[in-house]
Order: sequence, then structure tokens, then C-alpha cells
Amino acid sequence: MSVRSPKTKKEYSALTVNIIPKSTRLKLSEQVNEGTLIKFSKPLVKKIEGPFDERGEKVNDTKKGNIYIFKATEFQKSTLSPIKNIWWAHQIDDGDIKDIELTEENLYLDKYDNVCLKYKLETSKPTRIYAYCSKPIKNVSVLLNEIIKETIIVVGTEQHSSNSANKLMFPAQAVREIRERFKNSPNLEVLIFKDGYTANQLTAFSNSVLFYNKKARVTQINNVDELINFTNGGSRKKNAESKYREIHKISEMIIFAHGYVRDETNEGVIAFGLDGPNENIQELDSKAFKKIDSEVFLANNESHLYSYACRTGIGVSSEIVNNPLKSNSLAQKMSDHGKINVHAYLKRSLYEDTWGTQNHRDTYISDNDQGASFMENFKSDIKDAFLSDPNDMEAFVKYISSEKKIDGAIWNPKGAYLPVKAGDFPKGVSSKYEVYKPK
Repeated sequence: MSVRSPKTKKEYSALTVNIIPKSTRLKLSEQVNEGTLIKFSKPLVKKIEGPFDERGEKVNDTKKGNIYIFKATEFQKSTLSPIKNIWWAHQIDDGDIKDIELTEENLYLDKYDNVCLKYKLETSKPTRIYAYCSKPIKNVSVLLNEIIKETIIVVGTEQHSSNSANKLMFPAQAVREIRERFKNSPNLEVLIFKDGYTANQLTAFSNSVLFYNKKARVTQINNVDELINFTNGGSRKKNAESKYREIHKISEMIIFAHGYVRDETNEGVIAFGLDGPNENIQELDSKAFKKIDSEVFLANNESHLYSYACRTGIGVSSEIVNNPLKSNSLAQKMSDHGKINVHAYLKRSLYEDTWGTQNHRDTYISDNDQGASFMENFKSDIKDAFLSDPNDMEAFVKYISSEKKIDGAIWNPKGAYLPVKAGDFPKGVSSKYEVYKPK
């Protein structure tokens, strides 16, 4: 009798038993000649643990170049030996799953009969380790270098206008964004250009951010180089040795600031300090954006940048436009360099409804005699007589009850009431919030 037992990637091991008679005179039936197939269930892997260091201690922070131990610790019941019937495989950055070459040096049993793999981590990219008998499955795997998705909100400074309603409009929109979308985000970074804001205003802004997201981190910056450093390395200070962005990838970046297109060159600019004393070092154009390493963003064009600066999506400086030259826009250039999706307006962006529409505010003043003078109340009453009240006045009344002034500027701890919208200029282009994809 002979036994054939090839090693295969199946849920069972098959043995074909053939009977070979000693006497050539003995004739066997065709069915007996074909042999008998016996199936044995394999010890399918149910659980992997790791990574461990070579001393057996569990490791939380893995590093490229180090050796780690993984253990297959639970198996489906079987009469077959686990170590002789399982494969180990790895998958790098969601690529193909590839088997790991097994040798006497990297495959062994520990004292508890766990099947152990000694594995050298050769990359900083996300790496998933599998142990399996028939096919690798995600439920029985361990992920190393797991990507942490980070959101960055960047807030410009208002030095272009001295209007009390405009002074804190960028911080207010940032707070609204957190209130509406990022209350539960565990990795939220908020950067604010501090020029033009008082200490009290900056404190009020930070308090509102942390009220809506206690895990957020607020960082004050004062020039575009610090913004680039933070984007590249997670800190205002440049650190070429930083490994921060190997794991922390930017999934979303949201910008609230001024913007314009240069007349001479038709180059788009996000102006974080427009008309301020440091405006030259607070401008982000395509040249500055190219200093950002595209590897800081998620792979496969999954990251998004939302610009609420004026005219990020247009490539000409004219006020009347026949051809917006979107391919020349700052939005398209950022998309191409970062391999990201950029959202932007072709027109100027309007922040005028940050504290509610004029109709909201006039209705509130008229209904509650909240004007600063008899004449203001009278004017509001006249307006109110000719306009319908907004449908959401009950919500607005609750909102405006928190409003106050900080060092002469309107502020509401709840942030903006309404979002940014497209303005009227330049004429001849779409008012839509356009999406620019990498080419």
C-alpha cells in the first residue's frame, strides 16, 4: 500500500490510498484501482497575536528594520500538525497578499505549541500579516503601521477689514466646521495664524474648539513655512528626521482665509495675512505648496483639501471671464502635486452670513428691540415690515443669545451660524463649489 499526501491550500488534507496486490494474478476492480480518497480537516487558524519583540513582550510601536514575532495561537480542531499545514503571508499598503518564505530559522513552535513566525519589517507602510491553511482572511490577521487619518483646519487672519463682524469670521467658520463635522474626530489639528488677533480672541477661539472636540489640538502659527513644516512633519519647526507622517496621513485639510489671483502672472494665492504687516510670508501659492511632500496625504487620491479662500479654483485675475482657465488654477496645481481632491470656488467666497443673514439679524432686532439706538430699531422695523421672517428664527434666537464682543469684534462661542457661499464676481463663471482631481 502507498500513500500520496501533497501539501495544498485547502481546508482539508486529502490522502489517496491505493492497494497494490503482491500477486499479479489478483485482479482488482477499476474502482479499487483508482484508490480511496480520505479527507482530514486541517487545523484552520482562528487567531493570530502579535507583534512581540524577541523577548516575548507585546509591541505597540513598530519600526522599520526591526524583527518581530507573530503567533498563531488558536486552531480549528484537527488531527494534523498546525506547523506543517499553515502558510504565513504579508500584504503591504493594501497591495497583493504574498506568501512569506518559511525556513527553520523563521518558523518554529514556542513552549506553548503556538506556531511562531519571526518577521523582519522592511517598510514603514501599513503591513498586514496573515496565517492560514486555505486562504488568507482579514479577520485572522494583524495590521502593523496602521495609518492614522488626520484632519487639519487652517485659519487665516483678518487684517484686510476693520469691521467688527468680519474680524473673527475665519475662526467662526472653523468652529462651525468642527461643530457640524468633527465633534468625534480623534485626530484633529487646528492651526491659526495669530497676527491681528488679540490674546483674548485667540483664547476664546481655542475654548470653542475644545468645547466641541476635547481631543483637538490648537496650534498658533505665523507664516507659511510653519504651515508647511506642520503639514510635512506634525510640528511648526522643520524636522527632516521626523517619522510622524509615516503613520499620520492627512485625510482632510480645510482652509478659511482670503485669496486672490495675481494680476501679472494669473497665479492663485491663499492669503492668510492679507494686508497685514507679514502678508508676504503668509501666502500659499503653487510654489510654496510644492514644498509639501505628497506622501503626507493618503494613497490612491483619497485625501481632500477644501479651500474657502476667494478664487482658488480659477486661473485668471479678470473680473469678467470667458475662459476660467481652471487648469491654471491654484486648486488644480495643488491637486496635481498632492495627488488629492481639491474643492474650491471659482468666484470670490463670501463670509457675510457667518453670524446669520441680514434678514435674520434685522428680524431679531425688530422683534426684540435689540438695536443700539432708537433709530436702528426703527430701521429694522421698516425692513421687517416688507420682508418675511426666516423660517429658522427660533433656532437663530437661541444661537444669537450666545453672541458677544471680544475686544471690539463679534464672537459667538458656537461658531458661525451659516457656512461660506459663493459671491457674485467674477462674472461669467460657475458659482458651484467645484472639485479638482489630479491629472
